Amino acid sequence: EVHSSVDFNNVQYDLPSEWLKEIVTGAFCNAGCDIGLGFDSSVLRKSEAFESTRDEYNSCYRQDMLRIENLLNPQENSGGLDYDLLIAALLILVQRDEKWRDGTSIPTQILLNAVCDKAGRKTGIDQKFIFDGATMMRLCALSENYQATAFLIGGKNGII
Repeated sequence: EVHSSVDFNNVQYDLPSEWLKEIVTGAFCNAGCDIGLGFDSSVLRKSEAFESTRDEYNSCYRQDMLRIENLLNPQENSGGLDYDLLIAALLILVQRDEKWRDGTSIPTQILLNAVCDKAGRKTGIDQKFIFDGATMMRLCALSENYQATAFLIGGKNGII
């Protein structure tokens, strides 16, 4: 069990949601990711329509995540993504039940899961930002976001 003297729920309210959204969008734009350029409007299939079986739903959810991860690929010579900044901002937006960008079709939790799944993996891009996986894992656990925590742990489809 993870314990902390910091009350994560109180810290998050000091940061305005609009500022957090700008941080997320700016991180994507700086890396030259397609998602930062607004190419996310039709990436998701309507997973709710495929809920006839749990296996079909899980397969569809994973396909949606892979489509999102393709939009997260940084351009060469961009320096890559600052995963620490993205994960922290997205965690707070998820707790507030806020969209990461107005008008997007990608729910913030699914984007957070995709970012966590991609964090720490080799991309072939020279990363300028050092990823502090241990701190991000702790932050996900303290915020009780078990999906993000599972995808940070990794494996073929996260820990779940």
